[in-house]
Amino acid sequence: MQRLSSASLEFINLSPECKTPVGTGMINCISADTKTFPNPPVDVTTLTDLNEGLTEAIPKAHTGDKTAAANLLNIEKQWDGAFRSTAKYIGIIANGNEAVIRQGGCTPTKGDTSPSQIPGDCKNVQVAAEHGHGTASVGCDADASVKAYLYIASTGGATIKQDGDTIVITVGSEIIYVQADTHRNR
Repeated sequence: MQRLSSASLEFINLSPECKTPVGTGMINCISADTKTFPNPPVDVTTLTDLNEGLTEAIPKAHTGDKTAAANLLNIEKQWDGAFRSTAKYIGIIANGNEAVIRQGGCTPTKGDTSPSQIPGDCKNVQVAAEHGHGTASVGCDADASVKAYLYIASTGGATIKQDGDTIVITVGSEIIYVQADTHRNR
């Protein structure tokens, strides 16, 4: 399936030390090409102030001072919001053009998508009864392609099937749908 590339927001997940060079790159790129990027949602001066503020807050937070650590978190949150908005703006201006996304100092997302493979059955499943009534611990061998495990315990007569991202549990005439989603809100 083909989709338009956009500006990746993966930089939000980087450490503060790795975010500041990304910020500098975006600032330099949109400053150098005001014709392509005429009206960023956050002005270059504010972006520069936030980037410098993050740069200054990092070593202070590493001293162990709790106030400085809290300040770093606050500045990083502001930085994330401003640069996320700027990256989205760059993606909108680019309209899928990867060269323009790079020209704005961002990394383009992949234009091709492929659905994830549904993993096979769990291997070496182990269940241990706990002290409380109706409680148990469940585990299995790890699988590198799996991001999460969902264990469902049921009395007899239940049928459990997976249909894409949906788990369908049927008990008699009752049907329960469990929607699995790996997206994160930030």
